[in-house]
Amino acid sequence: MATQNVPEKLDQKIVRYVAADGQEINLNIDMVKKYLITPATAAESVTLQEFVFFLNICRSRGLNPFIKDVYPVKYGSDPLAIITSIDFLRKRAAAEADCEGWDKGVIVYKKETKEARESAGIVLPGEEVIGGWFRGYKKGWRKDFYLEVNLSGYLKKTKEGNLTRFWQEANWPTMISKVAEAQGLRTMWPGKFSKMFLAEEIGTADYEPPVFEIPEAIDIETHGRFEELVAEQKLSPEDHKLFEEYCEFQAKKNKVEMEILQGMVERDFANFMGYFKVYKTKHEVEARMKTLATDKAKSPEEKKPKEKPEGNGPRGGPLFEEGKDVRGEGEKPTN
Repeated sequence: MATQNVPEKLDQKIVRYVAADGQEINLNIDMVKKYLITPATAAESVTLQEFVFFLNICRSRGLNPFIKDVYPVKYGSDPLAIITSIDFLRKRAAAEADCEGWDKGVIVYKKETKEARESAGIVLPGEEVIGGWFRGYKKGWRKDFYLEVNLSGYLKKTKEGNLTRFWQEANWPTMISKVAEAQGLRTMWPGKFSKMFLAEEIGTADYEPPVFEIPEAIDIETHGRFEELVAEQKLSPEDHKLFEEYCEFQAKKNKVEMEILQGMVERDFANFMGYFKVYKTKHEVEARMKTLATDKAKSPEEKKPKEKPEGNGPRGGPLFEEGKDVRGEGEKPTN
C-alpha cells in the first residue's frame, strides 16, 4: 500500500471518548504514529485511512490503547492489523447482562487408542494437541454454544519454514485455546467484538483484513468538534437547555453513552439539527396546548371582574336605613 502523508492539522485532531475501563481517552494520529504503531519504523507507511480506522475502532469499542487493550501492527505492505487483547474480550464479555460464563481448552489425540478428548490445558504423555474448544453459556439461548478449531490452520512459520517462537509445540495448548476463546466470544456477542482479532489469528483464513475507504478519512475532520459545532448555532439559553434535553433523549433512545452519541452526531450534524428543530417545534406546540388547557379550566366567575355594589357602606348600600334605630339590639334607649 502506498505511503500517504497526513496533513499536520489532522495529525493533531483529538478524538475524545471514555474507554470501557472508565478512563477518558484523548487520542490523535500523531500519538498513534509516535507511540503505538508496531514496529515504530513502520509508522510512516501507515495511510491516513488506516490511522482513522484505528481511531474509529478504539472509540466505537471503548478500547484503551495505552494499557494495551488494542495495538496497531504494520506487517510490511499488508493492511494495518488492529490486534485486540484477549483480556479485553474477557472483561467485556463477563460484563454482559446475558453472560453466564464460558469454558475453553484444547482437544488432544492419543494415537495408541485413536481417541480424542477435551482437556482444560493438560497434555498427557502420548497425546498431541490437535485443536481448541470453547463452550459458552448465554441467558435465553436454547442450548449452550460449542465451537472447535483446528490447530493446523493457525501454526505460524518463518520464511525458512520453521515454527515461530510463539508457536513452538510447548505453547500450543495456550495459543490454540485463546484462538477458540476469541472466536467463541465474537460469535456470541458479534455486536461487541466484530472486527476484533488476536495476534494469534492474524494471517489466517478467519482473519478479515479491514477495508479502508475514503469516507473514513473525511470523518476525522469532525472528531471532537461537537461543542464547537453546537456553539456555531448560537442557541439562546432556553434553546440550549432544550438541545441538551434532546441529546439525552436520543442517547437513551439509542442506548449509547453521551460521548458515543456526540461522535455519531458529528458525522451528520446538520441532519441532527434538523431533527432537533422538529423536536423544538413539537415542544413549543405542546407548551401552548398546555397553557390553553389551563386557561380553559378556569371558571368564568374567576375571569369576570366583580361588580362593586352601590352605596357607602362597608358592603354597599346606605350607612343607615331611614327610620331604623341603629343602636344595638337590646341596647337600652338613651334620653
